Amino acid sequence: MSSKNNNKYSSKLIKDNIPQGMLFFFIEIYYGFKYGDEYMKTTIIGVILKNRLEDAIEFQKIITNYGCDIKTRVGLHPVQKDTCVNSGIVLLEVLKNAEKLIKELKEKWDIKTMEFEL
Repeated sequence: MSSKNNNKYSSKLIKDNIPQGMLFFFIEIYYGFKYGDEYMKTTIIGVILKNRLEDAIEFQKIITNYGCDIKTRVGLHPVQKDTCVNSGIVLLEVLKNAEKLIKELKEKWDIKTMEFEL
C-alpha cells in the first residue's frame, strides 16, 4: 500500500469499520440527544449586558465553563455613526446544562430564554 493511501481516511472507510450500533452512539453524543421519547433540546439564551466593558471578563469566565455545552455565541450591539455603544445582547445556543447556565447568568444579568425540541 502506498503512503498516500495510508494517510487518508474516507468517511466510507470509517463508517464501514465501525459497527452500526457504535456509529449511532457517536451520532447521539455529537448531536446531544437520546433516542426514544426524548428529542433534541436546544435552548437560546439572550443575555442583556448594560455595560459590556465592565461585564466582559466576568461573562467570559462563566461561559467558558460551559464551552462544550454552547454551540453558538452571537454578540449584538448597537453601532452609531461615530461610536460603539457600550450595551449589548449576547445570544447563546445551548445544547446541554442550560438550566445551570441560566441560573448562573440570572444572578448577574437580565436574560430571556427560548426552548426548542426537534
